[in-house]
Amino acid sequence: MKFTAKTDGSDPAPARTPFNSSGNIITIRFNLAVATDATLAIDLAGTILHESIHAELHRLKLTNNSGPNPLPASLFNWYMQMWSFYEAINNEDFDDPLDVLNQTAADSQHNLMAFRFIDPIASGLREFDENSYPLDNYKHYVWSDGLDEYGLDAGYITDNELTRLSILSKIVRDDNHKNTCD
Repeated sequence: MKFTAKTDGSDPAPARTPFNSSGNIITIRFNLAVATDATLAIDLAGTILHESIHAELHRLKLTNNSGPNPLPASLFNWYMQMWSFYEAINNEDFDDPLDVLNQTAADSQHNLMAFRFIDPIASGLREFDENSYPLDNYKHYVWSDGLDEYGLDAGYITDNELTRLSILSKIVRDDNHKNTCD
């Protein structure tokens, strides 16, 4: 994995991890135009975890789920079914094969993250925040990092639940607890 930075005011994403089907290095590019001095450490930590999962899912796709730490076979097969599903849609929507590849990776991986990685990422954020609050207080940070639409579409979460989690996340955002990275 390689971390780089760019400044792109036209890109609203705080980071991107493009799918690279050639070579062994997966690059995570942080967008300095989005990450400002006002960005909370918890937001940056969430972005790092989210993009690192993209990188690991890229690796698993490229190596056909080989170790270390492969997904359970049933979950990897589900991921590959999602990949095929989104690839068919994206082949109709995009002319450039690289656009198809990157959008297919984003769609299938976001769907998998919404399905299986909300609690693990929220748990990582909670640990990063020195276990200051219950797990639910951190879940909004995970959902709002591009996973909410996938969760809503697939029925993994409801609008009411997202609203409740948003309210809980404000407790973390507005508290007086200062993380050493803040």
